[in-house]
Amino acid sequence: MLDQAVKAFKHSHRGVEIKTIELYIVASEGAAYYVVNGEGNDDYKIML
Repeated sequence: MLDQAVKAFKHSHRGVEIKTIELYIVASEGAAYYVVNGEGNDDYKIML
């Protein structure tokens, strides 16, 4: 899941360096959310 989050972020944010990344899995939603460099977004979501 972490690799997928990194790929998704890099695809939509070319040239932005990832300093930190946090992954939150919400089983009830069947999704994983991620926060990059302390910033989250509703688009930062991966379906499980």
